[in-house]
Amino acid sequence: MIVYGSYHKPSCEMGLKHEFYHVKSIHDAVKYIRASSQRIKTFKQAMKDAAVETQRFLYGETPTRWNSTFELLRSTCDVKDTFLEYSHQAIKRNLTLLLKCA
Repeated sequence: MIVYGSYHKPSCEMGLKHEFYHVKSIHDAVKYIRASSQRIKTFKQAMKDAAVETQRFLYGETPTRWNSTFELLRSTCDVKDTFLEYSHQAIKRNLTLLLKCA
């Protein structure tokens, strides 16, 4: 397949689109957590609860830095168990709020 004078393999293109979707999902999750001081505090508590032993925190992606996507992925790999604990805490909070409203 020739696109604008360059050669691209369709299978390679589809693979990159697939990987971009996952990186974008991670980017959006990190951006969501880092956008609020309360969510940062809750995430740090989840790090303690999940017994994650790293001093690294979520690295925000910076478009002007060539290695920011790598740093984003590396920081999320270090705290991957925390995301599960964070989601469990969010579910508990939401259930508590729903039960109070009922």
